[in-house]
Amino acid sequence: MTTYHPANGVSDHTFHLFAAAGATHVGEPVDRSESERVAWLSLDRLRDELRRGNVRDGMSVTALTWALALGPLRRA
Repeated sequence: MTTYHPANGVSDHTFHLFAAAGATHVGEPVDRSESERVAWLSLDRLRDELRRGNVRDGMSVTALTWALALGPLRRA
């Protein structure tokens, strides 16, 4: 979807946002070490979670709001 620098002038990190289609739920994740919870959400629920501030990770907030406003989820 886009590429950006989250801490311009502080670090040389480059983040690439991408979207994929056709995901299929095949079972619970094997490695839960980097998540508090894994869940499939409707777009309405996703928007509500963002509005309430329940998505606190900056990388996730950036990717999700980009997708909803400008990317593949804006028409959904």
